[in-house]
Amino acid sequence: MNHPRTWPSLALTALTATLMVVLATLLGEREVIFPEITAIAVGMLCAPAPVWNTSRPRILLTITACAFAGIGIVRFVPGPLLLRIGVGFALAICCIALSHTDFMPAVSACILPVVLGTRTLWYVASVVLMTTIILLLQWLLAGRKPLAYIPVQTDWKLRGKQLLAVLIVCGIPAMTGKIYFIVPPLIVAFLEMSKAGSRVNRPRAVALTILAAVVGAASRIGLTQTAGLPLWASCAVSVLLILLVMRQLGMWFPPAGAIATLPSLLLPTRELWLFPVEVAVGISTFALVAGVMFGKKGET
Repeated sequence: MNHPRTWPSLALTALTATLMVVLATLLGEREVIFPEITAIAVGMLCAPAPVWNTSRPRILLTITACAFAGIGIVRFVPGPLLLRIGVGFALAICCIALSHTDFMPAVSACILPVVLGTRTLWYVASVVLMTTIILLLQWLLAGRKPLAYIPVQTDWKLRGKQLLAVLIVCGIPAMTGKIYFIVPPLIVAFLEMSKAGSRVNRPRAVALTILAAVVGAASRIGLTQTAGLPLWASCAVSVLLILLVMRQLGMWFPPAGAIATLPSLLLPTRELWLFPVEVAVGISTFALVAGVMFGKKGET
């Protein structure tokens, strides 16, 4: 269930997420926050083996390309939010296909700026810096050995069905501006639940993701809004708590880490109480669609 590096890995993951919030606070740039950094750390540092079939250089190149693509969509692609989400998803999948990996967090790197309207290159700089830190830590923890990587061939039929499902689920929230029902980590969670041969236990993944939203929102409400502690403190506590739950369950589901991080700075104060409900509805809908369209264990 666990492995010898568990405790150092938990600490390093929490420290990485906290560093990101500290940088955002010091710079006065909320765009520095990229919640999927916690997800990447969970998949690369905490899990007994890397969650994705990829290499370190491919991770960095893919996520950088997707971050630039997301900023580009905000700046240069007009039209309704749903259209731009579809464009972002398609571009991200193309980047992943070109990298011959299954590194799904790159989808969030592309769609997050689209959903939030982020235009600044601070976002790209943060994605590159924080991903590099995680990869260096993983390289050191792995004894400086390369990742076991086998090139992945993209199943375009599967990706087409996933795009259709994402557009269906995101339709009403995108048109009504209720973006927290469809925050990008939930889209990544859907991709993990619907990929070919998926072994993700969907009910447990749903419960874990909802718990992450509760922990993240409650930490900020209790520690920052009520006790007056800085945002980095609530981030550190929420990330550590959800990591401990994952460790206890023996289930390292990276999107839950991203959801626990998101309330630290990206969430307006007025949304904190509703966030767990919005995430619960969003992840449950995505899980239901994954079950209906892709079967119990994903499409084979």
